[in-house]
Amino acid sequence: MKLARKKLPEKGPAIGRLKLQWADIVGPSLAKVCEPDKIGASPKGKGRVLTLRCIPAASTMVQHQSELIRQRVSVSLGGDVRDIRIVQGPLKQSPPAAPAKKRRTLTPSERESLLSSVQTIEDTDLRKAVLALGEAVLTTDES
Repeated sequence: MKLARKKLPEKGPAIGRLKLQWADIVGPSLAKVCEPDKIGASPKGKGRVLTLRCIPAASTMVQHQSELIRQRVSVSLGGDVRDIRIVQGPLKQSPPAAPAKKRRTLTPSERESLLSSVQTIEDTDLRKAVLALGEAVLTTDES
């Protein structure tokens, strides 16, 4: 990758590749709160500087993990990321939405069993809440 990068433009491919692989590089929890903004030359002339955009509430956490992030990004891009700068602000890319859990329908016997188990509850609001909870638990597919 080091050899290929010398022939490619400095900014374009590296930042694009980094944005595509960001969640794989830093993990899903960090990818939700920060994202790569740009990659530039180091002021000292050796290596590059990665600028991360992160939400203000997570900036301290990102700062504490910046060395780990730098190492992972450096390995991913070929080994010359020397420093990380953190910019606070809203993320430009929204994190990918989690897939919705699949719901299945209750079988008639499951519905009857659930209804009979809540019949002894006298408070109607509580009975409805427990019934809704039971339906939610039984219809959530774990796969």
